[in-house]
Amino acid sequence: AGSVKIITQGCPGLVESVERSDLQSVEVRHLIERYTAPLLAQGADTLILGCTHYPFLAPLIRDMVGKNITLVDTGEAVARQLQRRIQAELPERISGEATAKFFTSGDAAQASRIMSLLWGEDIVAMELPESFS
Repeated sequence: AGSVKIITQGCPGLVESVERSDLQSVEVRHLIERYTAPLLAQGADTLILGCTHYPFLAPLIRDMVGKNITLVDTGEAVARQLQRRIQAELPERISGEATAKFFTSGDAAQASRIMSLLWGEDIVAMELPESFS
């Protein structure tokens, strides 16, 4: 679409806020205001949440930018593509029901606490195996 203008905006600090499970503080609100205000001032009508962390902030972003701005969460599309790739490249390893497992390269207890808050149910995160280091 020739009339579409794409504006990129880095958002330093938002990932760290989500990883602290800080989804509503004054500081997070200031960051979101700082990052969205210039986009809205330029006439943006759609914001693409281009990071896996940002959907956790979507309710706050929605509240701050208003209902007339479209928010696009890319997570579902990325998950569908990952599923297609796994099915195409590793079909012999797929069997039975899927289970969710959570891994961290950091502190497993801290990650479990924060992931449980974000996920909305109890999560037990495990440290990544050394083979991933």
